[in-house]
Amino acid sequence: PLRRAVGAARPAVRAPDVVNAANEVAVAAFLTGRVTFGGIPALIARTLDAHDPQPADTVAGVVAADGWARSHTEEGCG
Repeated sequence: PLRRAVGAARPAVRAPDVVNAANEVAVAAFLTGRVTFGGIPALIARTLDAHDPQPADTVAGVVAADGWARSHTEEGCG
């Protein structure tokens, strides 16, 4: 999972924003007892796998990717 996150850190696409948003939601879910600590990487990976990489060329696009990632990860928290 860490390799995926590092690989996602390409500045030309929105994947880093997706990883960050998914991580924030997954950690919050862990802190509230909805997922295990070990479930955090799986949630992030599932969100990253479902993401359709697009150029990070507008603020609106980055904000949209962040919102999508948060929603998608939240759905995976059960």
